[in-house]
Amino acid sequence: MLSKFLPDLADPEFDLKFKLWQARRDRWEFVLKTGTALLLVVTAIVAVFQYRSQRQQLIKQNEEAQQQRVKDFNSTIYRTRLDVYLEATDTFSKFVYASNLNEAEKAEQRFWELYDGKFSIVEDEQARDEMVLVGDFLLEWENCKTIPVQFLFQNLAYDFTQSCRSSLKTVFPEGFNPLTPGGSTHPPHITREMIKCVCHPELADCKKVVS
Repeated sequence: MLSKFLPDLADPEFDLKFKLWQARRDRWEFVLKTGTALLLVVTAIVAVFQYRSQRQQLIKQNEEAQQQRVKDFNSTIYRTRLDVYLEATDTFSKFVYASNLNEAEKAEQRFWELYDGKFSIVEDEQARDEMVLVGDFLLEWENCKTIPVQFLFQNLAYDFTQSCRSSLKTVFPEGFNPLTPGGSTHPPHITREMIKCVCHPELADCKKVVS
């Protein structure tokens, strides 16, 4: 540390000593100023790194939270679709295997409730198209109401189930895909052109379909 200068005007080397003291003082002031500046620079650098680190951590946390929200949303959609699809396919299967007209009409009524209700909320394009096709076949059945219903409805029920199954594959939460193993695409057994066979199985091009 620089000692205090005590002037002695009678000293013949006063001027020299004073200049030397000033030089040492100036060096100390330079060292202090430089040290202070370096300390400020280092502090600023540390603050910047801390800010960037905290910002990156916050961004990462936000991304993880967003991914979790997406997973939760997908899980909710999956569970909702599964419940609705199970009820819709089960309802149509009850219609297909109804033993009397009352059972068939009761199942058909529930099908239309699902058709105009919650099925429309969760369906995708493929499931919707198959649901519409099933509805058109039911409307045709209204014209004859045969019991038991024609065999082609069994194939239509399978097509409907497979469409719902394929729809479920599109909303699986990450790491949870139980329907993928063994899943396979298949051409539909029943097409719109076969609607005429519902009430007219005797037609030549319907005999193989309804038997």
